[in-house]
Amino acid sequence: MRKFITLVMLLSLLLIVSGCDTDTTSKAIAPPMEVKSEEIINDYIRDQTSAEQKYKDKNVKLTGKVISKGQFNNASNFFIIAGVKNLGEKKYALLVDYPTDKVNVVNAAKIDDFIVVEGIVVGVVPQKDPTLVSIQISAGKK
Repeated sequence: MRKFITLVMLLSLLLIVSGCDTDTTSKAIAPPMEVKSEEIINDYIRDQTSAEQKYKDKNVKLTGKVISKGQFNNASNFFIIAGVKNLGEKKYALLVDYPTDKVNVVNAAKIDDFIVVEGIVVGVVPQKDPTLVSIQISAGKK
């Protein structure tokens, strides 16, 4: 009888351990959300709160056109403006933020070039000018 109880306990322990398997191979990383710059801007124009819920902190694969490029005033990072839309008194701009080690990507881009970039959406970044809605994506982060 003692051997039977020990066997049942061992089988129970084995079942418990096998149920707690941490198989990470079955958890696939979600592919980036493919989106055009105009689509993001239009979503933020329609409803900023729901656009933040849809995009903020999400991995996206953005397609757009280089409108302008430069360096941020408050950081050493560089940016490419991949979309702009004026609506009333507000100006909506979609900026792709590149770290300093990716300056060659920014330098190689020409105005009116078509770009495809993957990164994490930061969302709306407050500006000194309240009429400017700056939507930013951090390039290279996943």
